[in-house]
Amino acid sequence: MKKILAVLFALVLLAGCGSNAQTMVSDPDTVIISGNDITYTKQDLFNDLKKNDVTSVIRADLTNRIAGFEEIDMDEVTTKVNDYFEELKTQYADSYDSMLSYYGGEESFRKTIESSYTLDALLKKYCDYNLDSLVSEYTPVLAKMQSFSTQEEAQAMIDNIQNGMSFDDACTEAGITTLPTETVYLSTSDIDTQLIDYLSDSAVGVSEYPVVVLTDSTNDNGEVATTETYYVIETINRDVEEFKDEFYSAIGSEIDTTDVFNYYFNKYNIEVYDQDVYEALSSQYEGIN
Repeated sequence: MKKILAVLFALVLLAGCGSNAQTMVSDPDTVIISGNDITYTKQDLFNDLKKNDVTSVIRADLTNRIAGFEEIDMDEVTTKVNDYFEELKTQYADSYDSMLSYYGGEESFRKTIESSYTLDALLKKYCDYNLDSLVSEYTPVLAKMQSFSTQEEAQAMIDNIQNGMSFDDACTEAGITTLPTETVYLSTSDIDTQLIDYLSDSAVGVSEYPVVVLTDSTNDNGEVATTETYYVIETINRDVEEFKDEFYSAIGSEIDTTDVFNYYFNKYNIEVYDQDVYEALSSQYEGIN
């Protein structure tokens, strides 16, 4: 769901959001490199990063401000961050401190993870605001499906369901050991178009007949063979309001974060008065004025 650049991580670690319009650096005079008559402070590093990627600096600052405008529950964000670090402690065990050192220490790494969860929360709100258009674009449906190599096997499972078995029990009766899970399928899902076509307007319930998927393959002699696969599909829910979180997870990787930032920049009428900053931001974001 996130496309966050490494330089943005570095800038988030260095910068804090003050009450004024200027991004500040915590402990700016701290020396991080020295030798002979040369010293290099955190402020020097920030300035160099800012010159190289002013867009990320401003975007990091605006992300925090927009989170405030949108009344993002930062207590919830903090809870998620704490849970994340508890998982890290379990995962890395004796190597935990070394891992944190690699990322600049716990405080710095924590700020990075907090920024990530803040962006997640803003993306979720963006989806809420644009739910109707997203549903129209992706036509989500919550469903399960099980494949068989023969029509007879698939039809036998359907018959068992029609005789009162649940989908899972019918799978078990058919000898399926790993039961299919409820999945949000989209118009863009990486499945055969025959399945997309069926799901696009299927009624809630189990398919009356197996859904046939034809797959062509060419052997070494150039001969084309067609394989038939038979699917039993249970359409569970078409009301996205009842599985919004799962829908948002499914489309997260498909949403362009540029569209998200443009939405918020337009909503809050973000205006830039510095020409260099304006040119850097407006080249990426149409929402910048």
